[in-house]
Amino acid sequence: MNILLIAPDSGLANVEAEVRAISAALTPVILRNGITIGDVTNELASKAWDVVWFAAHGNHAGIQLSHDTLTTSTLIQLVKASGARLVVINTCESEQIGAWLHMQTGASVICTVAPVGDAVAYITGALLARALKEGLSFEDAYNRSKPGEVAQAQVYRLFSATHTPDDMARRWMELLTLALSPIHDRLDAIEAKVDELGTQAVTYNGRRLGAWVIGFFLFCVAVVLLGPSMRAMMGFSHAAANVVVIALWALSALCLTYGMGMVRL
Repeated sequence: MNILLIAPDSGLANVEAEVRAISAALTPVILRNGITIGDVTNELASKAWDVVWFAAHGNHAGIQLSHDTLTTSTLIQLVKASGARLVVINTCESEQIGAWLHMQTGASVICTVAPVGDAVAYITGALLARALKEGLSFEDAYNRSKPGEVAQAQVYRLFSATHTPDDMARRWMELLTLALSPIHDRLDAIEAKVDELGTQAVTYNGRRLGAWVIGFFLFCVAVVLLGPSMRAMMGFSHAAANVVVIALWALSALCLTYGMGMVRL
């Protein structure tokens, strides 16, 4: 197999040991230290690769190289060009990247769901490399090498090309949940603000009530004037009737919003 290992200078204590373990098992081409997006682009475009392996810092925004961040969209471009069948993203919180990458390239992706300890990442990477050396399928190699503790085992995830349509549908739902989580948080904040404002009661005095009634009446008159027969009966031309309807709706909106306490006059 043609394997490219990308391991920027991350300051992680066990990355060097992971690089040695992968090198001993799979003899990959290695990009090490001082890595830029240009370096990754040139190497991935140089020939077809079977496996692309990242051992680095990262999160949902991308993979941290030595001086640049490799974003998800750029990574998708590069993996498509490389023809890789497996991408290993041994970084923290790379599930969203892995999901998009798998969906858009068809490559199997091994990634992380949550922050992973440096030692756990090293051991998992070393065992995965040995399992691949033995000729196991990507899925079997993943199942053999992932952490054994129940909690830790959930840190890694495989997006496999062999998943059924039901699996894919579930992955899409999980991906959408991840993508929409910032919007969900924003809506929660807006809801909290609305609840806060709701505690400030609006006094519906007689003037506001009267404005609401007038606004509703003007709205109804405008609706009636939309009818051709009513326009003809009142002697309005088509253009004049449209102007009157627009004016009535504008006044109606002003009265209604004032009546509901949404504006102050």
